[in-house]
Amino acid sequence: MSLKRRYILFGSLFFLSYGLILFEVLRQNKWMFLVGEILLVGMIVLFAIFYRQLLKPIQTISSGISLLKEKNFSTYLQKVGQKEVDGIVEVYNQMVEELRQERVQKEERNHFLDLLLDASPVGIIILDLEERILQTNPAALQQLQVDDPLVLYGRMLRDLDHPLARKLAAINIPSSSLIQLDGMNIYQVHRRYFMDKGFRRAFYVVEELTREWVRFEKKSYEKVIRTMSHEVNNTVGSINSLLHSLTELHKDEDDEASRDIREALEASIERNSNLNHFMANYASVVKIPDPNLQQLDLNNLVDKVLVLFDNELRNRSVQVEKDLCRPKPEIKADRPQMEQVLVNVVKNSMEAMDGAGVLRIETSARPLRLRVMDNGRGLSPATKDKIFTPFYSDKKNGQGIGLTFIREVLTAHRFSFSLATNRDGWTEFLIHFD
Repeated sequence: MSLKRRYILFGSLFFLSYGLILFEVLRQNKWMFLVGEILLVGMIVLFAIFYRQLLKPIQTISSGISLLKEKNFSTYLQKVGQKEVDGIVEVYNQMVEELRQERVQKEERNHFLDLLLDASPVGIIILDLEERILQTNPAALQQLQVDDPLVLYGRMLRDLDHPLARKLAAINIPSSSLIQLDGMNIYQVHRRYFMDKGFRRAFYVVEELTREWVRFEKKSYEKVIRTMSHEVNNTVGSINSLLHSLTELHKDEDDEASRDIREALEASIERNSNLNHFMANYASVVKIPDPNLQQLDLNNLVDKVLVLFDNELRNRSVQVEKDLCRPKPEIKADRPQMEQVLVNVVKNSMEAMDGAGVLRIETSARPLRLRVMDNGRGLSPATKDKIFTPFYSDKKNGQGIGLTFIREVLTAHRFSFSLATNRDGWTEFLIHFD
């Protein structure tokens, strides 16, 4: 029973007993009864005043406690006119104001943090206490190539079918490391902890460095190639001029020694020409112009490139499987450059197949991408992390021009791409145009 009810019950019993006594007094002395009635009215008035002074402050404090339990920090208590209780009310109101300000600041900070995470180009992955994915930002979704974040929530990183996720799962202590995938994509990864309700939770910060890394590499090898081309061209030009002059001197002589000299000079001139051609291949990568973007039909681009290889594919007994989506997907790219990219990709796939094989080409509109697959020999473990290293080649007498050209063109178009041998043995070149 509440204090209010007990107080009213006590007052009711008291006044009832007093009333019975007055009824008996009425029989004996009417004047005493009148005095008793006056006293009764006074006691009722005093009872009401005491109720207001004693119970209302208690009710006020009780309502304040209820508001605190409900975490309602927007309602203040009114003063009751008693110095002691009003002091408590003032402290309560001050405490509620501070709690309200702290809540507002916390909500504002959390909102700002959410906006910061959404706008950040750096991927953020937050785990729960069981190391399951709890929250990700858009940059992390893009890095993991996931459109719907709900697909990730509640899952372990090691269970995701993405090489970056598996690399992240292997980092289980606070550390910073550099991750390179498929010889191309490079990430700076940090694993750290933060305290949440007294428990330690892990999170990852994933920064993609691919474009910066490629830009740095390009500046480096451009400078080297220009220097080499300048020196080789000047040297070869002067040597060829001298060799041509010597050839003219022995042109009219028909003895055996002169013939041997002419053959040696012609071989030297041819070797110099090959050296010029060798350097020109490297210089061609440096001189790739900026892309002239236009709307292209991706299916039409695939068909035109396959026509160029029609005879060679037939001679190699390579079976072509096309799965071109409808409606026709369109990309915004430089036509000559993209044609050459696709030529290089198809050529590499053919050369990877020793004899007969299957070449699969697929296009899709959502997501907008191109897949070129072959069931050739695949990438060796020693090769897969170096394939997009400038001018690296695992082919005999190869210069590594093709993949370097592909890398430069697709990077300039801001298209993401990868080359890997899947678990089923198929080697896949994948280009995302989104």
